[in-house]
Amino acid sequence: MTTRQTVLVLFCTLGLLAGCGSGGSDEPRDQVPPPEEHPENPPEDENPPEETPEEPPEALPPSPPPKQFLTLPPATALPDGGICVKAVGMQQYDHEHRPNNSLYNQQTGHRLPAEFFATPYANDPRANTELASRVDGNFTGSTDEILRWGACKWGLDEDLVRAMAVKESWWRQHLRNNWGRDCPPRHPPGQDDPRYPDQCLRDYGIFQVNYRYYAKAWPGIEDSTAMNVDTALAVIRACYEGYELWLHDVAPAHQPYRAGDLDGCVGRYHSGRWHNAAAREYVSSVKAYLDERRWEQPYFDD
Repeated sequence: MTTRQTVLVLFCTLGLLAGCGSGGSDEPRDQVPPPEEHPENPPEDENPPEETPEEPPEALPPSPPPKQFLTLPPATALPDGGICVKAVGMQQYDHEHRPNNSLYNQQTGHRLPAEFFATPYANDPRANTELASRVDGNFTGSTDEILRWGACKWGLDEDLVRAMAVKESWWRQHLRNNWGRDCPPRHPPGQDDPRYPDQCLRDYGIFQVNYRYYAKAWPGIEDSTAMNVDTALAVIRACYEGYELWLHDVAPAHQPYRAGDLDGCVGRYHSGRWHNAAAREYVSSVKAYLDERRWEQPYFDD
């Protein structure tokens, strides 16, 4: 071994010389190998394809209003009054059968007190919590639009409502009837007619709502067509739902009071009894007007 070789061996033994790997390899000692490339993280494309923006979905057209509001069965959820405002407003009616109703038609109503229907024995509490609480007379429009709004709100056939209003008042909101001594504010005894110094008229408006029984709806039943309709149809609906428990006590044995008897409730609105003679006569007249569609006849207009 030469002197140079001896020195190299000594340096390698002391670790003072790089490149002394096994077999005389020239690879540097302790060199970290390069990291492996991960195919799941490929290098980003310098020119990625442009993304096409998604077009927003086309808005669906509003559902057309029903051609006619029909009677909804008992225990059916009733439409909100605001929904009925929109439904009626989507069908424009240019004709006003009763121009003299104009002032009353532009007047909205008011809320009813919590105990509008007497409870707990005369009426089911739901008559107040579910029905009377909805009354507000919050609509303005033509007379026919108001009747349709009420029919929609209370789930009653609009033509039945029209026919009842013909029977009650010939669609006149200013009409008053029925002398008695239970006088409302603004109508003290004797004021309506000096010939009756101790009496006043007590049935008001397009549905001839009786002040004696529905005083808590005053003054809206006189001032507002919508309030008059709203109150009257709430009463009919309470009967139709089976909530007027007092009718069990006056119904004939062969024809007991029950929910869903629309003829019975229409007759009860007039006579205050269940399927008695006066109620049957009233229902017959209403159906005759309905069949004839009296409100569409030329002679009906003012």
